Amino acid sequence: MQELGIPDLAADESRLVRRTFLVLLGVWLVVFSLFAHRFWAAANGAADQNAYLVGAKLFVEHGSPRLVPRDPVTGAYDPHQYVGLMWTGVNLRTEDACYYPKYPCGTWMVQGLALKLAGPTGVYLLSPASMVVALTFIYLLIRLFAGSLAAVLAVIVLPLNGTMLALTNSPCSHVLGLSFISAGMFFLVRWMQIGCGWRALAAGVLLGAAATTRYLDGLFILPMLVAAGFILTRSAAADASAGAHMRKRHAVFLLGGWVLPLGGLVVLNLLTVGGLTGYDATGESRSFSLTYLQEHWAHYLWLLQNVGLPYFFALAVAGLLAMFAWNWRAATLLASWAAPSLIASMAYYFEPNTRFLVPLLPVFMLCAVWLVAWPMRMIETRMIPHADGARTRWRTPLATTLAILGVFALPLSTELPREWGEVRKDQQEWLNVAAQADAIMAVAPPGSLIFASQPKSLNNLFNHLQFVGDYYLYCDEAFRFDLQRSVEPAPWISADRMAATRERMWSMSAAELQTARESLILSAAQKGIASFIFTTEPEASIVLRAWGSSRLELKPRGAHLDPYPTTGRLLRPAGWERVQGQRVRWYLYELQATLDHGSRGAVDRDVNAGNG
Repeated sequence: MQELGIPDLAADESRLVRRTFLVLLGVWLVVFSLFAHRFWAAANGAADQNAYLVGAKLFVEHGSPRLVPRDPVTGAYDPHQYVGLMWTGVNLRTEDACYYPKYPCGTWMVQGLALKLAGPTGVYLLSPASMVVALTFIYLLIRLFAGSLAAVLAVIVLPLNGTMLALTNSPCSHVLGLSFISAGMFFLVRWMQIGCGWRALAAGVLLGAAATTRYLDGLFILPMLVAAGFILTRSAAADASAGAHMRKRHAVFLLGGWVLPLGGLVVLNLLTVGGLTGYDATGESRSFSLTYLQEHWAHYLWLLQNVGLPYFFALAVAGLLAMFAWNWRAATLLASWAAPSLIASMAYYFEPNTRFLVPLLPVFMLCAVWLVAWPMRMIETRMIPHADGARTRWRTPLATTLAILGVFALPLSTELPREWGEVRKDQQEWLNVAAQADAIMAVAPPGSLIFASQPKSLNNLFNHLQFVGDYYLYCDEAFRFDLQRSVEPAPWISADRMAATRERMWSMSAAELQTARESLILSAAQKGIASFIFTTEPEASIVLRAWGSSRLELKPRGAHLDPYPTTGRLLRPAGWERVQGQRVRWYLYELQATLDHGSRGAVDRDVNAGNG
């Protein structure tokens, strides 16, 4: 690379070699897409995904992710209605109460575009498509440092660990952000190599867009500043010609491109949730400390070595250190990518998780394969001449090939296949959720009231049903005095939301909550709106006793058996452990009002009292 003094290994290869490996890359991306699709499910009921998907749905339907729980009869704000955990409330103590996703807008906007163009299936295919884009740019970036062979092998191993494979099929922010980061860093390096203002602008916009998917990715301003600093200082030292002034304009393009999406994000947050980020209401924006850093650093290093990059992380650290001896500018650029985000993740309050490290996996893989490939490359180009004295410039010697293949064969043969079983269990969990939602939508007409008797186990169902269906959703805990009292504050939920909920609910006795629930059902029945309750086999008898009354009759509307055994994770002393359960049977009952004409006036009074 001319500006940094790094030789471009891709340019050193012949066109035939480059094109051959590009064909191999294309073949691998097709193979990986087909392989990843084996673990795909058109459903995901996690709380994070609920905020993205429902936000995208509302954005398409109304031009805003604003969620307003409305009473199905009166249209007034309904505090009992289900709202996912990852939503921030606004004006919760007034009748203008509403909710917004606490996550930045980039993900749900792109998902909204996919929803508009290809429907719900298109949304669930967005992450696999984003992974293909990310791997393509990761290949192009690594090729600049380590050559085509190392690059194509890197993108073969990188997406096959359990975390990357699971995120490939997850409608969340991580893979979309990774595609922005990998493309942005590639254009940043290419701008440093050969200049051109559009590359600087593309790098700035893409890295800024990454921060609109995850706030922490705003730290990619640091490698941008490093790159701009190197270019400007070398230009100033060279001369004050038009070329130097042009590079200054390019630096403005770079930083201006980064500010453009970030500025839109900040304006949107101020207009909706009233803060710079959606995390301000929860306090998570300030949940970084040295105490967390001391608690988490060892666990994060273990995750990198054993989960994120099996066998490669130690090589990556050694490669980054060795790169300082080879070219300190290149090493500084890569360190500014890796170190700040890693330290920030370690200092965050949330328990260590490999998904937070996804933006760092490409740079660590780059350093690892560079360490393996570069010494062999130096031997090839400087120490192994032909008989005529010409240096070898187009073929990789056997020693290089065997060394690289040997390193990559370790995780492919040992660690990665073990993790695929865990990804399969996640897929089965979401297939169960999809089957439950399909069973409900086959019976309950749109606009119905859906109640759940087990809020803890049915949150996944409601999170998914809120995206694919059109229902008024209610968890039993919203009408249970004992459950309301037992709810503990959570750091990822707005304290104001928790306080407002308690103020509304705790002001009502257990009898008043039950009356409000029954009145809601009866008033909906008078408007021709059906009500249903979804419950498990162990809870069915309890539901029949608790919900049946002289005014309500429960009629069975179907039984459903999960296609796969339930799975879950329990925290053991040795860590998180997957627990395999039994296939669960679910029942759907319709709640029908049993009213005669003579008693309707009394019921109307009760309904009005309950709604009031």
